[in-house]
Amino acid sequence: MAAPTELSSEKATYIVQLKDTPIAAYEGGIRGLSATKPQTGDKVDVESSSAQAYADHLSKQRQSTLKAVGIASDRVVAEYDTVFNGMAVELTQSELAHLRKQGNVVQVWEDEVRHADTVQTPDYLGLSGEGGVWNSYFEGPENAGEGIIVGVIDTGIDPLNPSFAGDGFAPAPADWNGDCAEAGTDWYGEFECNGKIIGARWYGAEYGNNVIDGEYTSARDRNGHGSHTAGTAAGNHGVDLRIGGIPLGQASGMAPAAYLAVYKGLWQTADGNGSGTTAGLVQAIDDAVADGVDVINYSISGSSTSVTGPDEIAFFYAAAAGIFVATSAGNSGDTVGESSVAHNAPWTTTVAASTHSRGAEMDVTVGGPAVERWSGSDRYATAARIADEYTAPVERVYLASGRDFADALAAAPAGAAGGFSPAAELWETSESPVLLTKQDGLPAVTADALDMLLPQEVVILGGPVAVSQDVEDQLVDAGYTVRRVFGANRYETAAELALQREGGVDTVYVATGEAGAFPDALSGGPLASVDGAPILLTRRDHVPAATREAIAELAPSNIVVLGGPVAVSEAAYAELGATERISGADRYATSAAIAARFEASVSMALVASGENFPDALSAAAFAGSRGVPVVLTKSSSLPNVVVPELERLDPALVPLAGGEIAVGTTVETTLTEMFPGEEAQTFSGVGNGSGTVGELVDAEDIPAAGFTAADSRLCLLGSVDDAAAAGKIVICTRGSNARVEKSQEVLESGGIGMIQVNNNDTESLNADFHSVPSIHLTGTDGAAVKAYEESSARPVARISDQSTDPVNAPEMAGFSSYGPALAGGGDLLKPDITAPGVDIAAAYHGDWDDPGTPTFDQISGTSMSSPHIAGLAALMKQEFPGWSPAAIKSAMMTTARDTDDNGGPIQRAGSDASPLDYGAGEVRPGASYNPGLVYDAGVIDWLDYLCAVAPAAVDGCTGGEDASDLNYPSIAIGDLAGSQTVTRTVTDVTGVGGTYAVEVEAPEGTTVSVSPEVIEVPANGTATFEVTITVTTAAPGQYTFGQLRLVNGDIVVESPIAVQPVYMSAPTEVTGEGVEGSTGLSFTPAFDGELDLQVAGLVASQVADRTVVSDGPEGGAGVGDNIFQITVPAGTKTLRVGFFDEEISVPGTDMDLYLATSAGSIIAQSANEGSDESITIQDPTPGTYLVAIDYWNGARGASATVPTHIWAVSSSAGNLTVDPSSVSTVSGEPVDATLSWTGLTASRRYLGLVSYLTGGEEVGRTIVDVTTGAPAAR
Repeated sequence: MAAPTELSSEKATYIVQLKDTPIAAYEGGIRGLSATKPQTGDKVDVESSSAQAYADHLSKQRQSTLKAVGIASDRVVAEYDTVFNGMAVELTQSELAHLRKQGNVVQVWEDEVRHADTVQTPDYLGLSGEGGVWNSYFEGPENAGEGIIVGVIDTGIDPLNPSFAGDGFAPAPADWNGDCAEAGTDWYGEFECNGKIIGARWYGAEYGNNVIDGEYTSARDRNGHGSHTAGTAAGNHGVDLRIGGIPLGQASGMAPAAYLAVYKGLWQTADGNGSGTTAGLVQAIDDAVADGVDVINYSISGSSTSVTGPDEIAFFYAAAAGIFVATSAGNSGDTVGESSVAHNAPWTTTVAASTHSRGAEMDVTVGGPAVERWSGSDRYATAARIADEYTAPVERVYLASGRDFADALAAAPAGAAGGFSPAAELWETSESPVLLTKQDGLPAVTADALDMLLPQEVVILGGPVAVSQDVEDQLVDAGYTVRRVFGANRYETAAELALQREGGVDTVYVATGEAGAFPDALSGGPLASVDGAPILLTRRDHVPAATREAIAELAPSNIVVLGGPVAVSEAAYAELGATERISGADRYATSAAIAARFEASVSMALVASGENFPDALSAAAFAGSRGVPVVLTKSSSLPNVVVPELERLDPALVPLAGGEIAVGTTVETTLTEMFPGEEAQTFSGVGNGSGTVGELVDAEDIPAAGFTAADSRLCLLGSVDDAAAAGKIVICTRGSNARVEKSQEVLESGGIGMIQVNNNDTESLNADFHSVPSIHLTGTDGAAVKAYEESSARPVARISDQSTDPVNAPEMAGFSSYGPALAGGGDLLKPDITAPGVDIAAAYHGDWDDPGTPTFDQISGTSMSSPHIAGLAALMKQEFPGWSPAAIKSAMMTTARDTDDNGGPIQRAGSDASPLDYGAGEVRPGASYNPGLVYDAGVIDWLDYLCAVAPAAVDGCTGGEDASDLNYPSIAIGDLAGSQTVTRTVTDVTGVGGTYAVEVEAPEGTTVSVSPEVIEVPANGTATFEVTITVTTAAPGQYTFGQLRLVNGDIVVESPIAVQPVYMSAPTEVTGEGVEGSTGLSFTPAFDGELDLQVAGLVASQVADRTVVSDGPEGGAGVGDNIFQITVPAGTKTLRVGFFDEEISVPGTDMDLYLATSAGSIIAQSANEGSDESITIQDPTPGTYLVAIDYWNGARGASATVPTHIWAVSSSAGNLTVDPSSVSTVSGEPVDATLSWTGLTASRRYLGLVSYLTGGEEVGRTIVDVTTGAPAAR
């Protein structure tokens, strides 16, 4: 490949770290510049003269650096100096190359896009109540967090939400440097701070962020994520909480009296998520510390492989300045899985997500009897039972007399449509139930039904004679909006109800209103509902004036009479100007004739009494809402005349409206013989609100025109066929689009409910607020439901109402990312702790159509658990102002619990979870105020840790540091070879000291000894001890867990232990250069015995030029811009595929690499910054694989040549030796060997392998990578 003639002139944004320490950490040493690092317990004072002078020094340093490489100052995107010394600047590839060579440049990163990681939890965590933290330590929630400033870096905040109202707050603290001068003015108006929100900033397009149409160019929150995290951490106490119309009690943050400072670094994306550039986020961190926050919440994605990114370094100095930083562990637990945990640095507190005890359990039963009874103890209870089939909240409820029920005869079509509202067309409002009341008082069962239905309005049908003023007053006193629709009699009432809608109608149905002849109106109600038509009443022999006048005003084209001449005479028929009569020989025959107007194979047909009318009133309204018929029956037997019609209708479900007096057991038996149903299967899941019942269909089987089954399976918007989904419960599969978008598609397709099924049992279950009644099932249960639907001729399902009973908690969320932490090689336990992060209810964005109207939502994620810890840290900052961030973290961790409410192990996906999932366990706020001892740490400790895991990032590392020795509240060893001793130091925070006995639960297959066995800690002093862990029978390559407890009376200081035994500790890879040469190989066996060393390779790579044409920036439409096949031969021990930045034809590209099976399932990926990518697979299955190269940062159509290398190492090539080739090992004693090679070809890349074997079994490997000079020009 010919070398390019010049580097690309295109610019990209890079974040540059310079050598001098930032303001927060500067301890002096430069002549004329005083120290700016704050004293313990103080904040960084960026306004001081010394800070201003040092900031000027750092500014000049940045300017001189830019000048040295000829970069103009207008190319600077951002400048940082408080917790990060550097800048974000636009550079060409040539400028970047020159800048990296400057002596004062420490690191350079290309700017990245980061993403947001959605009973109330204060009750669950023990903050509220007489003995809770708020009362015990702060004299009530009104003082909890007082004087503390919580900084939230996120998508902004809705300043108009009552969770952030500023009434009653004292002026901002004197050491607060922030304000709202840079909060911005957007299309809605000026962002205004208040007594609670005392600072707000935003970082928009100038930082490389994509600001979409409709976003607020201010600190105002369009997305909702930032308002939610802010509300969870420090939202006001006692805010009425309502989601989807459902009241959920009162909301409160963890530290409700704390101030908030908001830094909008994430922006709404087109798909509804939030993202932001690292350049803006580092600026936000820098500003937050300069402003003077006490706590930072960062519910934003981060690296799982590095602790030296620009945001992590900024947090290093923030923590060094005394600021507690809570970060989210990530939401990749059910996708990436093991070692997906992000934010692995010890100076932040990394938070996993688990459940809380608020009940959200629901059941779904598929199959079962087709015939079921919907009844209560009387007509009022039966009406309430039928109302239970509606989805709360409803817009309105119709309330009619249970005795003078003729007023309700016309309610069925209005109830089905939600009412003929003057402000809305028919069918534009939600369906509404019909309930019954006594004349002089509201029955308790009716009041309970209203509480369940949560109507915005109650419409009383009939005047005070039918429903007294006392009932109306009772409703008003209960908080309902009430209106009455009535006339002087039943005919006028029906007319008034029909005239509630605007404009004319195509059809009007007319039935008799004569006493004892109501059944025709009841049967006709559902048919009228389907046609969107009102029902009017008439006398048998003539038409009342009110009815004539209503017909004249409605001007229908068709007037359909329900019932024969006995009910509505021919004279009345003629007077009406009727166009059609639907009738039979009697009320039952008329019922059958009306039912005949419905299509066959209906989802259900309700059967109601033709003699006991009130039961049928509510049934008719419900049937109309579903577009299904009501068939009348005698109490004692099913009339023969309706049997053929029921057989034709062939309903999947046959609800009986009323008790055994209204619809007798003989009728039930007859119908059960006609419609036997199927064997029932019940599955448990989670959901919110009301249930539903109906036919079942799998969305995968009903794609809309222009969509595939793969689309409709996911219930993508527009993908489900409306006709096939109408009136049915729809199965939607998780994936691709938002969970709530799936139920939106079901609603828009006419479905009445959704069963959302996971793809596997590791994915989380979420009780979202959906557009239709919904339940979320595991992969196993979902597969069983799908199998039932496929096998049944008429599949049906019933989704239960949500159970609000407390549930056993916590349980780890499936999405919660877990360890071991890759960045430290498993030598630091991450996550640190878990907190509630599933179905958390809190403030959200303002209504998009009316931003002045606040909203709330219930969402899940480690984004939701992190602000719990941030808010709790704010409380501890208030109580213990002298404690360091590490001390606060230690107090939380050593008092956390690793058991659930029932005393059993915390679970994850049905199995016992481990410290890799939850760290120390679930936070217990009350216990954390009396930890006894803390494991404190600071800058020196963290620098030693960095020397152990990332020595290139630190000057002056000695090479003797061990990451497991970091003074931390947990103990982790990622490669325990034989035996290892770690050191810990504890600090007394009781003020009196104490004697602590050591208790140990050794990880299975190990022994643990602690020296000394009794630890004496002086008052306010420290004590150091050693913990030695020795492998006995523990299986190599598998983590095993234990506990260390320091006990002094009631004080128990508990630390988790997580170790992974290995046969030996050996380097993963060694490198060398030259056509011949050697390199050292050092390893430590963890056993006594014989060890053989065998080599394979060295083999030169097979290299081929691949032309990669981008399908768009940020990965474009897919992960493969160039896909090709490779064949892996049998016997391959190590397969590596890779390419190198320096060899690619276009400098500055960001190429990503994927390896997939021949069927296209991705096995592994390498997607680092830049284009140094490689994938290594040990012992691959022989056969064909796909390699995909993605031009991540290329504009559409951009092309680059990528020389791609493939190595397949199988056996020795005779050019690599190891000496010694066998050794008698002693556990724990290092072995030094030498690798030598000869006879290689210049300008090639070689790969080999050293295998370690004992007793013929391979127990380890080291890859040998040798380069023999620069690659030949291509």
